[in-house]
Amino acid sequence: MVRRSNRRLTIVSIVVFVVVIAFAFRLVDFQVVRARALDAESSQSLTVHQTITGDRGDITTSDGTPLAATVLRYDVTAAPVDASTFTRTVGKKTTKVTVATAMNEVAAATGATAQTLTSDITANKKADFASLVKSITVAQYQAVTALHIPYVYLVKDSTRSYPDGAVAGNLVGFVGDSGAQAGLELQQNKCLAGTNGSETYETGADGVELPGTATVTKKPVAGGTVTTTISGTLQYLVQNDLATQAKALGAQSATAIVVKVSNGDLESVADWPSVDPNNVDGSSSSDLYSKAFTDLYEPGSTMKGLVASALLNTGKATPTTQATVPDQRTFPWGA
Repeated sequence: MVRRSNRRLTIVSIVVFVVVIAFAFRLVDFQVVRARALDAESSQSLTVHQTITGDRGDITTSDGTPLAATVLRYDVTAAPVDASTFTRTVGKKTTKVTVATAMNEVAAATGATAQTLTSDITANKKADFASLVKSITVAQYQAVTALHIPYVYLVKDSTRSYPDGAVAGNLVGFVGDSGAQAGLELQQNKCLAGTNGSETYETGADGVELPGTATVTKKPVAGGTVTTTISGTLQYLVQNDLATQAKALGAQSATAIVVKVSNGDLESVADWPSVDPNNVDGSSSSDLYSKAFTDLYEPGSTMKGLVASALLNTGKATPTTQATVPDQRTFPWGA
């Protein structure tokens, strides 16, 4: 009986010893032999690489007033998989906030529709990501942040803004999803465009960024500023007068240019109909550009009288003078 018990004890001891050795071997394998490889693999699976957009430069009037600028905005996103009733404590008062109530609060802070937000966040309850509201202002960002909704996140974004709307809109042009589309935005794109940077950050199992883990790997560089010779006040006045006269005459389009004679500066380049770069879809496709630069105009007979008067006044010609004019001429300066 004693021998059998000793035999069993020996067998159990051997099994335990083998198991301990196996665990020890695996521990050494994980923590020593494969430590670097496993750390790298784990880090790679949790590390997210993200582009930091280099802000686009401004387009300004002659006195520095912005005609086009890049402004800071935020996108409101959420993790539907984590969306549930949570407890909020304000002072000594504790309340339970449902998903519907939270979406009502976000709607009130951003001007969005609560029903739409609720629909967006409940469409796929297993999803890790849902876009709720795009391009909110800094004030709205602060209002949403103050709600402390645990499954709602705000992502920094930049957007193009045109403070004066349609004033010089045809000249300034606009930027679309694929980049610069027209006007100075397109012509001076090389100067205006910024250079993107990059950053990395760690995420949790839910894919949400862990605070304090962001590291900038390449700093973004902002684009340059394009300063025009346009006078903002004169542009506004000329544009309004042009629109009034064009409508009165029943014109299809009209253009007016004001040039400073002393140096050739363009102080106003007005087009009608005009385009508001903030709302390009509100204009016809034929009115998105500055006809002063894109359309061809013949000098017309109205200029012939001025030329003839100047010749007579300076004694360069008489009423009976005849001239043979070639179809082209090369000037001494090469033009």
